Amino acid sequence: MRNSVEDYKEHFELWEDLVLAGDRVYPSEPVVRFAFKNKFKSVLDFGCANGRHLECFSRAGATRLIGIDLNQKPLDLAKARLKPIITARGGVLELYSNKNRSIDEILGDTKLDGIIVYEMIYLYTPNIALEILKSLKSHLNENGKILINFVSTDDSLKSDAKVLGENLYEITEPTHKGLIFSFYSLDMIKEIINSAGLKIISIEKNHFWLDNGAIKHDYINIQATPIN
Repeated sequence: MRNSVEDYKEHFELWEDLVLAGDRVYPSEPVVRFAFKNKFKSVLDFGCANGRHLECFSRAGATRLIGIDLNQKPLDLAKARLKPIITARGGVLELYSNKNRSIDEILGDTKLDGIIVYEMIYLYTPNIALEILKSLKSHLNENGKILINFVSTDDSLKSDAKVLGENLYEITEPTHKGLIFSFYSLDMIKEIINSAGLKIISIEKNHFWLDNGAIKHDYINIQATPIN
């Protein structure tokens, strides 16, 4: 069982390759809606990769934009591409690697209006996911909101994956080959969210079919706010 973010550092180099190859280019629709509906002034993208969602929040009016990612190369790409754009809009872009630092060490006493954890929390086992969400919750303003994206137990990536441990799978499907996933039922998600000190305010399920239905990606998107 992988019990710490430290256990994943080498593994995430595979994810970095996907990002740099253009696998994650455009913002996801749920994030776009989250950004423009709420119009946050300060936001954090935990697992920001190349910054595609930070750009979206900038367009929606955010002026303080923070991105955290384990991998440095996507952060360098995000800085080169986004800093001139965000600065021209009067905003401030902050990018950090959490390879050798915790969330709390990076953010200090920073409080934010919005946080997203998109297409990355399922790369961790539930015990680590819980600790990440507890830490992020402590950096939300009282009425702040967080958007979290999980891969559900109905995703077809699970069907042919190699079992490594309890809710720990190595993906064999070519598009994600070698990546390690944890899959989540809605009941598991509710338990983690509640244990992190968060209250669910919306649940959305998204299905995507590829290769004429041979591959089904199944996501559960959760919006939550701190329990006061």
